[in-house]
Amino acid sequence: MPRLPIAPLCCLPLVLVAACFAPTKQEGTGGDTDGATDSSDTGVSTDPSATASNTDPGTTSASTTVTTSTPADSSSDAGESSTGSVAAGCGNGELDPNEGCDDGNTESGDGCSAACQDEALFCDPRVVGTYAPTDPLTVVASAGEFPVVANDYAPGPAITLVDISDPSEPLFQSAISLGVNHAVLGLVATSDSVFGVGDPLVTALSITDGNLALESQLDAATNYPSEAALQGTTLFIANDENTRIVDVANPGAMILTGAGLGVGGVMFPSYDGVAAAGGYAYVSVNGTLGAFDISAPLTPVLVGTTDIAGGGGLVASDDAGFIYYAGGDGIAIVDVSNPADPVPMGTGAVDGNVAVRDVATRGYFVYAGTSNGNIVTFDAGLPAMPITVSQLDVGADPAVSIHAGEAHLYVILGGVLHLVADLPGYCDATCGNGVTEYPELCDDGDLESGDECDADCTL
Repeated sequence: MPRLPIAPLCCLPLVLVAACFAPTKQEGTGGDTDGATDSSDTGVSTDPSATASNTDPGTTSASTTVTTSTPADSSSDAGESSTGSVAAGCGNGELDPNEGCDDGNTESGDGCSAACQDEALFCDPRVVGTYAPTDPLTVVASAGEFPVVANDYAPGPAITLVDISDPSEPLFQSAISLGVNHAVLGLVATSDSVFGVGDPLVTALSITDGNLALESQLDAATNYPSEAALQGTTLFIANDENTRIVDVANPGAMILTGAGLGVGGVMFPSYDGVAAAGGYAYVSVNGTLGAFDISAPLTPVLVGTTDIAGGGGLVASDDAGFIYYAGGDGIAIVDVSNPADPVPMGTGAVDGNVAVRDVATRGYFVYAGTSNGNIVTFDAGLPAMPITVSQLDVGADPAVSIHAGEAHLYVILGGVLHLVADLPGYCDATCGNGVTEYPELCDDGDLESGDECDADCTL
């Protein structure tokens, strides 16, 4: 039997709010996206030479028009659910199938709409700062307190650390030049290391006191890699031929293992995405998700598969309980609590004729970057029914890479790094401050019970 997730507080009726306090800096609890980007084979040769650079490759700001819209299932849809009709049992105070909430009535404007869909407004999502180098950026990750970004094919591409001590004015911190016509299409990072995946080179960098240093480069024979994931000291690289495995225990002497991850014993082409968590690697290949036991990284073992729709941009939760991925026109969730029996859960669509280009997670929130420059936030606390809770228009260009950092969501759009703040999942509620903030159900300005709002800000 698949595990039935228990709906957290987010799936209870919420009181309508307009804004939250500014986010506090905290560690994210969800897995991170690994920077899948749109791809086309350029056929440009690479230069394996790499030199250190301490010159800011570009400017530090760019103007961005930002608008925030209400959730898709707001009170304007009163009387209809997301499927076009009121769910059976709506208004009985119990969370029934196809309901996002049920507060015991069929009135809108109180946090739960007449169609029993969540209509809460969370916080105040907005872009607080941008970093615009001369050469357009391709992908973003984070190394502790620093966003780490990389350039597309262009003269002078580099991997760069960005100083965001003042989020409103991100600044150049340190960079390593990779040589002319060498792109980085996937990035993974820890607090002291960065691995950039290019075509065909893998670059290993170390970080000391905010400065980057080149450790080594390896020709991994990749054919336009789309995504990378790190599990312990093993790097997994998805590309158009197969998923490569690289031993990075010694960043100064990386080793290509020669093994690959194939689903059903076949090395399929068109590998869409790869993720790793909890001793398992997950690969999406032509509509199939494969789960691999990588307790012995050099000899991965396929343990389970399931069909998925439009898989790509995989993200694993920290506890390996769920896989989240970009499923064409929305996001999709797979329960992998039993990797031998992956179970597709719910899906969440984005509005309009747009595609999801990349996904990231923080806690049970899923952030989807779309082809028309929107960041759509889903509450996936009930994985069978992810709910759209906010949408932020960052710009007209596709959001090609997004990553959940410690205090901001990082978005690469139009070749520019955008720092997004106050998204759901980044806003901390302060019970007793008189403002109802997610995930509070009420806040009457005190910490007393028995006065219609209890001391824990629940009803």
